[in-house]
Amino acid sequence: MYNYLGIALTAIRELESRVNEAMDQFLEHQANSSFPPADSRPIDRIFPAVARPACVESPEFDLNFLLVPSSQPTSAPPDFFPMSPGDSLDEHMVHPSVRATSPRERILQRHRVAAQHGPSSSAAIPNGGNGNEGNPNSKTRKQWERWQVEILLELKKRESEEDGSYASHEQMETNAGRWGYIAAELAKHGIARPWEQVKKKYERVTAAHKKINDYHGRSGVAPYEQLDARQRKKENLDPDFHQSYISILSTFYKKRPCMNPPYQAESLPRSKPNNNDNPDSPTAPGNPSSPLQSDPEHTCPEPLRDIGERSNSGKRRKKDSSRSSLVMVDAIEKFGQSISSTEEKRDNRESEHFKFLEENMVASRKQDEKQHQEMVDVFKTIAQAFLIMAQR
Repeated sequence: MYNYLGIALTAIRELESRVNEAMDQFLEHQANSSFPPADSRPIDRIFPAVARPACVESPEFDLNFLLVPSSQPTSAPPDFFPMSPGDSLDEHMVHPSVRATSPRERILQRHRVAAQHGPSSSAAIPNGGNGNEGNPNSKTRKQWERWQVEILLELKKRESEEDGSYASHEQMETNAGRWGYIAAELAKHGIARPWEQVKKKYERVTAAHKKINDYHGRSGVAPYEQLDARQRKKENLDPDFHQSYISILSTFYKKRPCMNPPYQAESLPRSKPNNNDNPDSPTAPGNPSSPLQSDPEHTCPEPLRDIGERSNSGKRRKKDSSRSSLVMVDAIEKFGQSISSTEEKRDNRESEHFKFLEENMVASRKQDEKQHQEMVDVFKTIAQAFLIMAQR
């Protein structure tokens, strides 16, 4: 093996020396020779010993553009990479004749041209992309930024507070219509996303928030904000869930302030205030100048009717619960009686079985004694017979 390595190193050194000699000769020849005429081909001067195919000799195929500066106008065959009539070589950054040899290189070449022209608008991208969907090598084409997620959560918060009243009934019937409306609202803020991506992102964020709430429900755990990335991963939590998401999601089902007066109005008859006897009192329930009735901002007529309905339904529930409790008591009493009767029957059966076993034992004992006595009598008879025979 060492012999082969030595031979290879020797060959490399010899090749290097020959290349150096050839370069020295070439530089010396360039220094001693004069400039060629203007109509000579520079590609022939640089690569004099390269055998060219027949197609290179055609007038349409000229390689001199490789040495021409990009500021000079050049001509390209019509079957090359398409260029607009007003475009220059600097706009395309590469000459049209320098074509990519693979799909990946062609894609990268197109994106270099797009980068030269500037970022494209979201309207030119199909399906409302964010500007990166056309690049398959982009790793962030589907990622959401923090401000985009916050706007999405704010829109869903408004939907939960208004019960979807800002959208039409037809839009709320289908899944595509409901989330399509959210996607359209996001597009107004410069976030062009399909409704499928919007739905998936919202479901992922709410699932991560639910895990965090379940984690906080456990006793003796540190808050989510105090955990590092390793601890969050160990607890199966989202490693980068912003506090702004938690603050927005925690207010989804928050009650509105106008729901507080009905509970106060419901508790007024129970407390029996002293101002009922004074009709001039501003806080009397029957006074039309009461601030709760005169100020439209503090009145909630709809919740008040709801409270009356809830009180009536509460009375019905109490009656139903009392009836159901009586039925339950009767059922429990019947069940207890059936259990006691069953226990008595079982005790009777056990006592009868015990008596039967006792009688059997007594009968078997008497039978054994009788058989024993019969055997004794037989042996006595035999003994007497032998005794008589012996006396004779």
